[in-house]
Amino acid sequence: MAVDLATINGVAIGNIGAIDYVNISNLAEWNKVQLVPDPYCSQYRTVYNAFATKPGDSSALIQNTFVKKLVDDGTWAKIDVMWIFAANTTNASEWAVNWKSPGTYNCTVGAGTVTITTYTGASVTRTDTNWIQTNWSPKNNGVNYALGQEAAGYYTRQYNQGTYNMGDRDTNTNTYILIRNQQSVNSIQAYLDSSAGANYATVAKMGMIMGTRDATNVTSVIANGTIFATQVGTVSGDRAVNNVHILGYDNNGTHAGNASNAQQVSMAFLGGGFTNADISTMYVGFQAYMTSFGTQV
Repeated sequence: MAVDLATINGVAIGNIGAIDYVNISNLAEWNKVQLVPDPYCSQYRTVYNAFATKPGDSSALIQNTFVKKLVDDGTWAKIDVMWIFAANTTNASEWAVNWKSPGTYNCTVGAGTVTITTYTGASVTRTDTNWIQTNWSPKNNGVNYALGQEAAGYYTRQYNQGTYNMGDRDTNTNTYILIRNQQSVNSIQAYLDSSAGANYATVAKMGMIMGTRDATNVTSVIANGTIFATQVGTVSGDRAVNNVHILGYDNNGTHAGNASNAQQVSMAFLGGGFTNADISTMYVGFQAYMTSFGTQV
C-alpha cells in the first residue's frame, strides 16, 4: 500500500513521492519512520540503479559529484552519450553503461580483447583488432549532436603516434569524426563532420582531448580545457552515418586503427557543441574524478 504525501499534520514537507508502509495505523506511528534524502542527484541515481554491481559509498559519491557538476553547469543537457570505462568493476554491466541514458547505446566489445582496469580505463594492445563499439550513429541517433553544434571527446592515459581513439569516417559523404591526441610526432587533431579539421602541430597530449564545432564552419581542438587550434572555413555537410568506434575508428563500415600502438581510454562522450564553460566543466569534473581514484594524468 502506498500514500503520496505533501504534508504531515499540516506541515509542508514537499513532494516526497509514494511511500510504501506497513502497519501504520495512526499519525503517531510516523515518529517511527525516518525520511532520508537521496544522497545522489536524480541523473546519477539512474546510472547507479543500472549497475549490476554497485560501487561502494565513497566511490558512488565521487561519481555523483562528477555527474552533478555536469548537471549544475548545464553541460549534462548537451550530452547525447557518455561512457565511463574507469568503472568500479571489469564487467560490461558497469563499464559499458551509457551514463546519459542507461540501457540505450550501451557499449559492446567490437572485436578482440578489451582490458578494463577498475577506476582507470579500457585498454587494447592492437587498435586494428581490439576495439569498442558504441552502437551509436551521429546521423541516426544524434539529438543534441546536430550540424554546426557538435562535440566529441575522450580521456586518455596514453598517447602513441598516428592512433585514433575515437572515430567514424564516411568517405562517401566526406564526413569524418576523428579525434587524435597524437596525429604525428607532436600534434593533436579533431575532425567533426567534415573532411578537414583543426590541428595543433606542436604538442601531443594525454588527458581530456575533445573537438567542438559551434558553427557550421568552425572546429576547435582542445586538450585539458585549453583550445589549441581552431579551423575556420570547412562547412559540415552532413553527420557521419556509421557507428562511432572507441580505441580506433569506423572506416566506411569497417573498423580501422593502428596495428602497433597500445591505448587506454577512461571515458568518451558525444553531444551538442560546447561553449568554453562546457569545455572547462567536462575537463575539471572528470579530472577530479580520476584524481579521486589516483589514476589521473
